[in-house]
Amino acid sequence: MKALIAGIAGDRWKADQPPGDAVLATLFAPVVGFDDVKDLLRRAVRATRPVHVLLEGPPASAKTLFLMELGRLPEAHFVVGGTASRAGFAELLVMWRPRYLLVDEVETIARLKDYAVLLHLMENQEVVVTKHGKRLRIPLTTSVFAAGNDTRKLPRALLSRFGGPESVLRLRAYRREEFIEVATKVLVEHEGVARSFAEACAHAAAAVGSRDVRFGVRLARLARDEASLDGVIQAFGRRS
Repeated sequence: MKALIAGIAGDRWKADQPPGDAVLATLFAPVVGFDDVKDLLRRAVRATRPVHVLLEGPPASAKTLFLMELGRLPEAHFVVGGTASRAGFAELLVMWRPRYLLVDEVETIARLKDYAVLLHLMENQEVVVTKHGKRLRIPLTTSVFAAGNDTRKLPRALLSRFGGPESVLRLRAYRREEFIEVATKVLVEHEGVARSFAEACAHAAAAVGSRDVRFGVRLARLARDEASLDGVIQAFGRRS
C-alpha cells in the first residue's frame, strides 16, 4: 500500500479520451428497451468531465445489466456496496484509480466512513488516505454509476451528489417476453452459450417466475446442456 500511494500521490491520473464510437455502438446491446436511458448513459460516458448517474429499480429490472455493460469500458471497476465496504472504499480507489466506478446495491454500503469517501470522491475528485500519520490527497478522475433498489434509503448528501431525487433514473421490471430476450442475449454474448441452450435457460428461468438475468446465468453455468436443466431447477427446489 505504501509503495502504491507513493507512486501516485504526486500525479493526477490523466483520463484517456472517452471511448470511441465503435465501443459505444455495442454498449447496452443486451438491454431491451430503455432507449432514453441508454442515450443518457452514453452521453455520461462521452463526457470529458465526470458525470455521476444513479439507477433505481426492483431486482428484476435492467439496472444491474446496465452496470455490467458499463463494466466493459476501459478503466471501469465493478463493486457491490456491502462487499466494497468490507474491503474499504478508500483502499479500492487507491488500488484501482477507476475512470468509471460502478456500484451495485449502493444502499448496502454499511460504514459511514465509506459513504464519506464516496461523497468526497464525487465532489472533489480525490481520495484522502492516512499513512504513518500523514494525510495524502490522491487526485482521481472518476465518474460514479450506481444502482439500488430503493434510493430513499440513501443519505441525502449522497443523493445530492447524483443531482437529487429528480435525477434518479427509475427502471421498471422486465415483462416475461422482455426477460427471455434479455437473458438469451446475455447468455450468448457474455457467457458464450449456444443460442438454443441460451433460449432454453431463459425460458426455464421465466417458467419458475424469475425475472433476474443472474438466475438464468446460474442455470446455464450449472446445467451446461438442455438435458440437465430440469435437474438443476429441481435442485433449487423450484418447479415449472
